[in-house]
Amino acid sequence: MLKKIIYVELSIIVAYFVLCIIGPKKMDVTASKTLQASSVAIFSQIADLRNMKNWSKWILEDTAMKMTYGKTTSGIGGTYSWQSKKSGAGSMTIKNVDPNRMIAYDLTFKDWDAISDVKMELKPNGKTTDVTWTMIDQKESPFYLRGMMLVMNMNGRIKKDFNKGLDNLEQFLKANPNVTLMNDFNMDESRFVSTDYLLKRAVVKM
Repeated sequence: MLKKIIYVELSIIVAYFVLCIIGPKKMDVTASKTLQASSVAIFSQIADLRNMKNWSKWILEDTAMKMTYGKTTSGIGGTYSWQSKKSGAGSMTIKNVDPNRMIAYDLTFKDWDAISDVKMELKPNGKTTDVTWTMIDQKESPFYLRGMMLVMNMNGRIKKDFNKGLDNLEQFLKANPNVTLMNDFNMDESRFVSTDYLLKRAVVKM
C-alpha cells in the first residue's frame, strides 16, 4: 500500500515537472478588435488612467477595488495603483505615448513580483479603428510556476479579459458619441450660430 502511495506521488511530481517544461515561460497575450469609433475618441479613454473605470473589465466587475491615483494620470509618468481581494495588488505607469496611435505602460503585479510591458496600438480605418492590445512579461516566470500557468490557461484567460475590455470600451464610446473625457474635463463638439462672442483666454492644467 505504501509503495502504491509513493508511486502515485512520484507520478504526480513527474507529471507536473513535464507540465513545467512545456508550460509558457512568460505571459504573452495579444487581443485585437475593430472598434466602431475614431482613434481620437479611443485614445481619449486609454491615455488617461482615470478613464479606465469607464471600460476596464476588472474595475467594472470589482466594486470593492481600491484605486489610488498619482499626481498625474496622463502622459509619460502618469500612474495609478489598485488593491483588491479579488484582483490582488499592482500598479500601472505610462512610459510611452504617440497621440491617437499608441500608448505603452509598465504593469506591475505585486503578488507575482512581475512587471509586464503593455501596449495599445490604434490604426484608423475609415470610420473605425483597429485596436491591438498586447501584454508581455519583462522576465521569464519561475520554472515551478509554468505548469500552473499552463493548467490555468493564464494567457487564454487574460486574452478573454482583454477582449471583454475592448467590448466595454466600444460600448462606452457608442453611449457617449460626442464626449471625450480627460482629467475631468468634458469636451463636447458643438455648432455655434453666427453672432458676436466675448471670449476669455486662460491656461488650464491638463
